[in-house]
Amino acid sequence: MIALCCDSTAGLGAADLAALPVPAQMVPLRILLGEEDRADEPAGTGTLTSAAGARLAAHMRAGGEVSTSMPQPGAFAEVYERLAAAGASAIVSVHISAAMSGTVDAARQAAAAAAVPVHIADAGITAAGLGAAVGYAARLAAGGAPAARVAAETGRWARESTLTVFVPETLEYLRRGGRIGRAAHLLGQMLQVHPLLGFEEGTVGALAKVRTRSKALERLCALVVAAGLEGSGDAGGTASTGGDEAAQRWCASVQHLDAGSQAVELESMLRERAAAAGLPLTTRVEELSAVVAAHTGPGVLGVSLWPED
Repeated sequence: MIALCCDSTAGLGAADLAALPVPAQMVPLRILLGEEDRADEPAGTGTLTSAAGARLAAHMRAGGEVSTSMPQPGAFAEVYERLAAAGASAIVSVHISAAMSGTVDAARQAAAAAAVPVHIADAGITAAGLGAAVGYAARLAAGGAPAARVAAETGRWARESTLTVFVPETLEYLRRGGRIGRAAHLLGQMLQVHPLLGFEEGTVGALAKVRTRSKALERLCALVVAAGLEGSGDAGGTASTGGDEAAQRWCASVQHLDAGSQAVELESMLRERAAAAGLPLTTRVEELSAVVAAHTGPGVLGVSLWPED
């Protein structure tokens, strides 16, 4: 039996993990609000707002210090031990991009001493796209794929078949956390510009820049729909419901921190654009995990897109 491990930036709650077709457990990253150190505990998919998210946003807007840290290898070792004791013959550990966090390195250290083989999948992404990759890994494992193949294909799928685009209210929090990657050189000229940021080779990079937030959200929807249409072609399906082949369906998670009403409006806009383009799309709105939100800041809006099975 193959079991899974993931980290908290995937945004999966206990109910999400329990719903997977194979056993799965989560290792939380840590978040420090001032002097208070606590585990990142996602509320789960489809949760619009949470008390923890509201507290984080208020703390950040008030100028409070926020920092995050990766799990220690011992935290992974404990999870691997529990999964092995429960009957796992191999474990696939799916995690946030190694270019953004030391989480993958900590998992590898623990894997070296685990009682059963542990295969690490560096997804190259985070947030809801990472959660989708965990689901993809679970379906592969439940279908009988060997653990090494599950890890390799999950990493490839996450990097090649998902898209995450987000629009921060300000770049300040990304700058503080050092997560801005290739976009760093744009900071000065972007003072009056709303950038659209996404993942490029595992780091955060600027995909586009526009003058107003409303135009940024319009552009975000256009990018997501275009990616779905292009991906449908690559998959051999059709984006039009009138074709002979079954249309490739897509899932989109609209994510935010302290911008729930705007996220709902963005979801509506995205659904309208997808319908007009003939792109079959299932959507949901949810809050980012605290660790991801600590780097993007309150007011952030984003969308993760992936193909539905």
